[in-house]
Amino acid sequence: MSYQMSDEQWAEHRGYADQVQIVVTPMDNPSALEHLEQWIVISHGAAWTPDWLLRKVESIPLSTNSELGSAPYILTSTENRTSWGADSATYEILLGISTWAATSAAWDLLKIVSKEMAVRLKAEHPGMIETDLNEHEAIERTRWLVASRYDTPVDQLQVVETDLDAEGQARVVLDDGNGWLYDVTLELCDGLVYLSRIKRTKKRAADRKDSSVQ
Repeated sequence: MSYQMSDEQWAEHRGYADQVQIVVTPMDNPSALEHLEQWIVISHGAAWTPDWLLRKVESIPLSTNSELGSAPYILTSTENRTSWGADSATYEILLGISTWAATSAAWDLLKIVSKEMAVRLKAEHPGMIETDLNEHEAIERTRWLVASRYDTPVDQLQVVETDLDAEGQARVVLDDGNGWLYDVTLELCDGLVYLSRIKRTKKRAADRKDSSVQ
């Protein structure tokens, strides 16, 4: 006898995840290999289906228009589920968007999505622990983000500058020792969803000389 899920059971099954990640990458063209900026949302838990979140993310380029029309984009998603002993599930949504469309308005839309995720998490899982962002966590998280997105060893990333404002938004600047600086802003939406923005820049020759002297 085969097992069949009801619609309600399937919705609950699809709505479970241990970690959800959204990565938005501004790019000049689909074949570009070097990305100088990435926007990342991370949630440790879910209170929605992947389809709901996919629709929210795709609304970002569809809402960005110019004389050229809607923003060109590439959207992909991956899901990983394991039920072998302990159950686990993760999924990731990747959005590549034309550089001209990566405006402050597009960033604000991603921020709205992040806050909607946090609101749904709080309503669906009232027992989830909300945390505050401190300097130590900001440094460790930004180092992990840069290492994972730019294939750089964590222990190679040196902190150049840190700042944590009164509203809990952090800024961390990292040096990879190979001529690149990573300027990362990080905020925690309602204590549950992390939103970050990485800007990668080439160090000036004078800066590289100064750091080598130190």
